[in-house]
Amino acid sequence: MSESEGMPRARLREAFERVLPELRALPEEALRKVTVDVPTAVATILGAIPKIRELREQIQEELPKHDLARFDRLEEYTLALAYAHGAYIAASRPPRSIDDINAEAMRLRELLLADAAVLVLRGLFDKARIAEIRLGNGYRDTAFDLVALVSLYRSRWSEIEGKTGISLAELEQAEIVADRLITAVGEREQAPIKRTQAIEDRMRALTLCVDVYNQTRRAIAYLRFDHDDAHIIAPSLYAGRGGRSRAENESEDVSSASLEPEDPEADKTEPVPIESGISPPSTEATSLPPEVRVGFPGGSPSTE
Repeated sequence: MSESEGMPRARLREAFERVLPELRALPEEALRKVTVDVPTAVATILGAIPKIRELREQIQEELPKHDLARFDRLEEYTLALAYAHGAYIAASRPPRSIDDINAEAMRLRELLLADAAVLVLRGLFDKARIAEIRLGNGYRDTAFDLVALVSLYRSRWSEIEGKTGISLAELEQAEIVADRLITAVGEREQAPIKRTQAIEDRMRALTLCVDVYNQTRRAIAYLRFDHDDAHIIAPSLYAGRGGRSRAENESEDVSSASLEPEDPEADKTEPVPIESGISPPSTEATSLPPEVRVGFPGGSPSTE
């Protein structure tokens, strides 16, 4: 499924822009590695929200210290994460091929220079100016050589029309190709900067969204302990690491039991990250906030 399938792009972007101040305020040390498949996590949370909301009143009554302001914004945080992930995927794709554009630009440059040489012999173009253009090399020079040649041809068009094989249509084409090449060069140079920002934005959006979701799961696990359905109402975000049922825990000493973290780092065995689209680079310095599978009565599950 695509990152935004079934959700209008504007809805995702608007949610991201609303929570951006909170994302920027997150301390660096709070950011965690991306160890879940983000599109799957988004779908899981959005799918769970209707049932989660049904428990709002009970959470408010029985867990007065639970942060309901963030509870109410869980959907918004999730949509923001979807947008940040989409932006990350877009920024991680290699820039459009510059070689094909440059090849066309080179062809047009040589064509214009060839006719310019004839016009130099006719005394219509300045020999030194054409020689200077011939010295250019590289993508950027090729693009601006085209711009310079087109400008030169247009400035003398009334004098050279009928004396050159170059047409106005070819000058128009050269301008378009030069524009495309300059843009492609700029995109290639800016790609690392954009990708770095996209990586950080996704990390921050993931951290905020999952932290709020984990706190919500803690509350639900506490309230629904006797029903043994908390893991159904608010499923784990870790593929293949779903929460255990109460029956599996009954053989354990409840007095020594605690809310068990699902973070792979908790047992020092980190699973291979599952990532749709493009896998995050090793330079990302975030890990997912601890998640819990079950809650136990006798204490508040909310973080004070």
